Amino acid sequence: MDVILCGCGDVGRYVLSNLIELNAQILVIESDPVTAEDIRDSFDVLVINDSALSVTTFELAATIATDLFIAVMGNDAENIVASMLAKEHGIKKSIARVGSNTFFKTTDGTHDDFLGIDLVLSPESLTAQEINRLVRSYGALSVDQFAGGKIEATRIKLHETSDWIGYSVQDIKLPKDMMIAAVIENGILQAARGGTMIRPNSEVLLIGLSEIVNKAAMEQGHLLRETREKVFFGGLTQSSRMALSLLKDVHHKVHIIEQSRSVCEQLAEQFEKVTVIHGDSTNYRKLQEEDIDLCRTFLSGSRDDSLNLTVSLIAKQMGIEHVIALVHDVNRVPLFERLDIPRVVCPNLLTGEEIVRFVQGEQYKAMSVIENGAAEIFEVMLREEAPITQAPLKDIIMPVGSLIGGVKRDDMVFMPHGEDQLRKGDHIVVMVTPRAKKGVQRLLGL
Repeated sequence: MDVILCGCGDVGRYVLSNLIELNAQILVIESDPVTAEDIRDSFDVLVINDSALSVTTFELAATIATDLFIAVMGNDAENIVASMLAKEHGIKKSIARVGSNTFFKTTDGTHDDFLGIDLVLSPESLTAQEINRLVRSYGALSVDQFAGGKIEATRIKLHETSDWIGYSVQDIKLPKDMMIAAVIENGILQAARGGTMIRPNSEVLLIGLSEIVNKAAMEQGHLLRETREKVFFGGLTQSSRMALSLLKDVHHKVHIIEQSRSVCEQLAEQFEKVTVIHGDSTNYRKLQEEDIDLCRTFLSGSRDDSLNLTVSLIAKQMGIEHVIALVHDVNRVPLFERLDIPRVVCPNLLTGEEIVRFVQGEQYKAMSVIENGAAEIFEVMLREEAPITQAPLKDIIMPVGSLIGGVKRDDMVFMPHGEDQLRKGDHIVVMVTPRAKKGVQRLLGL
């Protein structure tokens, strides 16, 4: 694969390093002469020191690389225009980072075929989704999200008083828009069928609409039965505000501590069910007054990495185990991890990882491996020729060990039933065992 990469900030450098490991042929376009020279010295790649919007540069670049164009410069408009120009010059695929979410109606972190660009990434939305996933994950064995956070796969250990123990899957009255996808006992995963029994100490994998799965997980598993409900947000960026919106259906008591009184008033008006506290998140006495030690999750989510580090350490010192920190500088991530703050959310890293995932296997938007490869869950966009789109699902024979865990169609997310027929452009979430994978890939046209 030959690739043109425009922009070599944190995201660009991360992507460049990974592309080199994938043995891609890379041409870098960088407008800043100092950065361009540094890239020449640090990486064995061809570098053009010029504007990514230069027609002359594009004409030259298109003679060198034609497979993929990636625009991760600091200006959203330049990334969009450059990616559109790339397609005009015959480059097959294009990716653009767009920092602001104002271009989009949804909080999806990735957008397909936006203005002819194959993949557009929104770091704000990707960050919000990751914060949302980490907040939800407390008490669960794992939480993976798909379809822009609207579909969730959650693995839980059942509580000893769970209503499901002693029943087969077909005899359990499950909430609408959710299913038991698998049962794990003694490290052995079994894809759930009607007669699969739920026994004491079973672990179950739930897939469905996020708010439904989260509620069921809390009711049946070792989540809030044995934990404290309060979630504290210390400082807010646009990403963490979006995360609050995603959490609106989660059954937690969310508190925000904010130093600016005017911002407090805005937050109180925007989030009616959230408790907004006017105060300094680094003030130990204030935190004690607000019973922060009784909360089960604390997010240090300001724009200042140093402040986030300080607040995270204070929260840990007060006995909070589930601390999440927002880190904007990629180079500071190892520092947080060395100081025992492993739940770090870095917008630039999330964006870079999503680009690399696209390059490695562009048909998969997201993928999760369960029980060391005993099953995989992935999200894929259906193409027109996919056999699974040719008839209603009741007439499609899915391989044993596979299931469809949800569908995203435009702005709508639903659990499909027998009468539903999938369409070109649908994003579907699928769980497969290794034995079923090839058959499912054929049905999906992969």
